[in-house]
Formats: sequence, structure tokens, C-alpha cells
Amino acid sequence: MTATEITPETALLNQSSGLRRMLIFGTGFGVAITGKNLEAVVVRSRPSGPIRLAATTIRDFRTRPAAEWGSDLTRFLESVREHHLAATVLVPRDEVIVRTVHLPGVADRDVAGAIELQIDTLHPFGDEEVAWAWMNVGSGHYAVGIVRKALLSSYETLFTEAGIPVAAFSFSSSAIHTALRIWSAAPASLLVLCTPDGRTEIYGESESRPFYSAEYPTSAERALALSRGELRLEQQSAAQSLAEALPQAAGLKEGYSALAYAAALVDSVPLMARFANLLPKDRRASSTRRQYWLPGILGSLLLAGLVAVFVVMPAMEQRSYLKALNAEIHKLE
Repeated sequence: MTATEITPETALLNQSSGLRRMLIFGTGFGVAITGKNLEAVVVRSRPSGPIRLAATTIRDFRTRPAAEWGSDLTRFLESVREHHLAATVLVPRDEVIVRTVHLPGVADRDVAGAIELQIDTLHPFGDEEVAWAWMNVGSGHYAVGIVRKALLSSYETLFTEAGIPVAAFSFSSSAIHTALRIWSAAPASLLVLCTPDGRTEIYGESESRPFYSAEYPTSAERALALSRGELRLEQQSAAQSLAEALPQAAGLKEGYSALAYAAALVDSVPLMARFANLLPKDRRASSTRRQYWLPGILGSLLLAGLVAVFVVMPAMEQRSYLKALNAEIHKLE
């Protein structure tokens, strides 16, 4: 059984929103597995907002040699000069068990242990080994994603054979929850409709339920009605499509996968995004460190400014004071 823990945010990330926006800098590569196809999007994130670079669809990847469709994805990345990127991959919703666990008063360092004690009661896979990951969704609630370990290993092997490095395997609701919060706070209530590959998936948030994820075999209208009841929202409350709910990117056009776009958004800002990653830390690929150059430079300038204000200027003032004092002493002599 494998668990992946999300570490608490550093003190630096808890500073003002202006500083947070300065750290929004990077390029992300998101991939969504939708039935027979792979949907891929590359996004560049900046403090002013996201910029979508390109999108593509790899069709029938399950029946094609991995090296073949892997070459297609590699050429896609090279076309936007981002061949160094590692992917954040979303596993299909029907292959992931998503649960919300309420653990009031439990410190983040103890959450993994608390969830592990009850993990066998959260999935229907019996004695089969599972991989799971969690994320804090607020108010003492934690979203837990669970997949069969054999399934995760098969996807990992497939992408390795394709030559595509993977930084994370996650699931749709985790990516959506995080992507909604990169540039601004999420609304108090939200109902999002996703229909990948003909399925009806709902993501929602409300005061009574800070995190809601479900997939329905019924029509979209029926799924929305049931979800409003679960979220305790009025039946007249509006629902958005996933494309409408996510931050709007410059260059955004029709014909792209909103799920892959959400994955690319969270992948583009690793300093800011906290989402559930099913892949163990020792097997995560990483993109080049070039995307950290600007945050590093800005951080260095900020540090230099603080040193100047709190160290250099007081020392200069003290030196001036001593010089004036010595001058007065000489006058008295």
C-alpha cells in the first residue's frame, strides 16, 4: 500500500497575495486519459494569468505501440520548444475512488497515518494493493484518491515505454480544486460539469461540502439535480462547464481538453500548487529548473532589499552617528 503525503505550505507562500503572484511562473504539461485517447495541453503561467501554448490529441493510444504515440507527444512538445517538460497525468475518473475524510483537529503531519488506519474501509478493492494520495481541502476535510496499484504501475510502465517522463499521476477533482485557486480564491459555492468521453462527471463546492466529486451514469440534467441535493444548493443554482470555471487563458481556442488544461495549470506552478499525487516521490520525474530562474532572481532581489533595510542602513546610520559624536568630542577637547 502506497501513500503520498502533501507537505504543508512553506512560510514564504503564506505571505501577501502580491508575493504569491510573483511566484506564479512556469510552464506545465498536462495529459488527461479519456477513454481511448490522450488529451495534452501545454500552458505557460505568469502573474497576470495563464497562456495556453498548444493542445493535441493522441488517438487510440491503447492499441498503438507506446514508442509510436510517445514520439507524437515528443514532437508536440518540441513544436512549442518545451521538450524538457515532465507530464502531470490525470487517471480516468471511473478508475479512481474519491472519498472525503473529515479529521478535525488533526495536524497535517498526522493526517497520512490517520487516513491509513481507515483506508481499507474507503475502497471496494478488497485485499488488492492500492495506491492513494490526499490533499487538504479546508475545514478539517481531506480528499483522498485511491487506485489499484497494478493499474497505476501499468500506466507508469506505459509512459516509460513511450519515453514521456511523468511528474505526477492524479485525478480530475484534485486538479480542478487546485487550479481554481492559483490566481484567486474559489467562490463559496460552485458546480462544475465535466463530460469527458460521453461520461457525466460533477465537481462541486459548497459551505456544507467543501469538496464533492462524483460520476453519474445518468443524463447531465439528472446528475446536476442529484449533485445540487448533495451540496445542499438550490435547484435553480447555476452550473458551469469546466472550461468556463477554470482561469481563462490567453490564446484559448475551441477543441482543447479542459481536464488536460487543468492538469497543465497545476503542473505549471509547482511552488504554488498542492494537489494529490498518486506517484511515489522517488519515481517522480522533474522538469528542468529553468522555470525557477525568475522566481529565484525575484527572491534574491527581495532578500537583498531586506538586507539593505535591516542590516546595511542601520550600520550606516550608526557609523554616521559615531562620526558626529567623535567630531563633538574633538570640539570639546
